[in-house]
Amino acid sequence: MNNKINAKEVLNDSTTKKEKRWTYLVFFLMGIISFPIGFILTISLGSMINIESIWQLLLFSLLVSSIFLAIGLAAFKKQPQAYYSLKAFVASFAGMLFIFLMVWSNSIMGLYFIIVPQQEASTSASIYLESSAENFTIYVPVLLDENKTVLKMYENPMFTGSTKISLIDTEHGKALKIGRSGLGNYVFNWNEVPGKDNDRFVKWIENIGYTLPGEKLDITKTDNDTTITVLGRSTTSGRNNLIIRLNEGNILKFYNIYDSETSGIIGEGLFFAKRENGQLNIYEGESGNYLFNWNEVPGKDTNRFIRWMEGKGHVQPGEKLDISKNYDGRVITVSGTGTWIYRLNEDGGLEFHGVTKNIEQEVSWDLFFAKEENSNLNIYSGKNELSMNENHEKLKEDDQTSDEFFRRFTISMSNYTSPESFINPPQYPESYSMIGAWVYSDTEIEKISFHFYFDPKNRNSSIALSISTPGWVHLNKGWQVVNLSKGINYGT
Repeated sequence: MNNKINAKEVLNDSTTKKEKRWTYLVFFLMGIISFPIGFILTISLGSMINIESIWQLLLFSLLVSSIFLAIGLAAFKKQPQAYYSLKAFVASFAGMLFIFLMVWSNSIMGLYFIIVPQQEASTSASIYLESSAENFTIYVPVLLDENKTVLKMYENPMFTGSTKISLIDTEHGKALKIGRSGLGNYVFNWNEVPGKDNDRFVKWIENIGYTLPGEKLDITKTDNDTTITVLGRSTTSGRNNLIIRLNEGNILKFYNIYDSETSGIIGEGLFFAKRENGQLNIYEGESGNYLFNWNEVPGKDTNRFIRWMEGKGHVQPGEKLDISKNYDGRVITVSGTGTWIYRLNEDGGLEFHGVTKNIEQEVSWDLFFAKEENSNLNIYSGKNELSMNENHEKLKEDDQTSDEFFRRFTISMSNYTSPESFINPPQYPESYSMIGAWVYSDTEIEKISFHFYFDPKNRNSSIALSISTPGWVHLNKGWQVVNLSKGINYGT
């Protein structure tokens, strides 16, 4: 009997050792794989949880790894060796953590580049042109590679408008020739608005963002047919009334018409009221200058009162005004292009509330112009856009690649030189010095801008270079130098 019992105990001990070894092995392997898996998941989710430092990365990785441990403990909770095997997990995990901390600066970037595909470096160029000239030809600079060859992206550019383009050699170097023969895109017939071209006109102002589709509009023409006024009837569009005028050069000018409401208190210290000989005189607080007699408005001090309102910008000089007083002489009401109400309160402050109607403000939109054809005044778009983009090989991730990438390119017909080093510590090259570039036009061009962009897509340095005209440039006829400015984008 005892022999049988001893044999059973031996069998149990043997089984326990096998389970212990098996469970230990499982937990040891879990400890090894949980750290890199947690780290990889952390990087993958980093953009969503806004991880900004290596220590946040480690803490979140530990959190993810502890989930693996909890799953393992739950799976083996009935095993008496769970506590012992936990030590194996901690030992293996700690070993992985130690190895990581020894080489973290390389490991983090290596894992990041494995998980997140690296984008290709790219260069691009864009040109925006607005002209009312029926025919024009201009030459603008192009990007060249290290062999002084025009980049391939210029062979198949994307463009809108009625332009033709080609690459040419000029006395100042290689250039992109942009020409237009004929007018731009037809928009509508000015003579037939309001009229049979109403639908074209409404579709056009919808496209330029003035009105919403289906909005009820009141369209009228005034000023000897040189002005179109559009009154919106929608209360939900949030749009103001629109005025479109043809100037002397047959260029369309756009204006918003709106009402402005203003309220406030001109308090004590800016002016004050003082009773003198039964009269309520108003003085300027800072200088003590007499302004006007409240009792004599309207009356003999009306002109003084009007000059004071003009100085405050409440009314315009020469504006026809109707001035009245009510509420037992406590409120002055002024009606002109707007309505202003003034009330002297008990604290010596002058409360005012004004509504100025039909304020006209010019709006900057794309260029549209009119041309007379067969007794019709047809409206055309003067806008032309060109864009070119080219991808290059993926860069090797070292500190020099951004600089090497920038040095590969030059800009024709300019004095551009590649920027100085961007290597840590970050240095601003002479980025704000202007670059001179030759441009040619055979006629006057109202507006032109062009832009070059170099992006190495180097995640080590995250730097891109932008070179462009500082806003719109007006071109005269002939060769001329256009200034370009450099800008550096960090962290793109």
